[in-house]
Amino acid sequence: MTKKMWKPTGLALAAIAATAAVAFAVPSAMAQRDPAYAAARSAGQIGEQPDGYLGFATTPTPAIRALVQDLNIKRKAAYTASAQST
Repeated sequence: MTKKMWKPTGLALAAIAATAAVAFAVPSAMAQRDPAYAAARSAGQIGEQPDGYLGFATTPTPAIRALVQDLNIKRKAAYTASAQST
């Protein structure tokens, strides 16, 4: 490969790494501030889904449903901001 090919590839890899770091750090940081999230997660009521959002492991109470919806809205905003900045 030539040097010209390495530069764009390196930039693309750096952008992907930065996006992944933000995508995983921001939602978990938001969730750590909420003791209700920690309690529901440790009780096995909610969990992470492959798409990066929270889901229900059991039938949720209205309070847990509201918590998950709120956190998923915040995650979507963080993911959108991260995508727009790259």
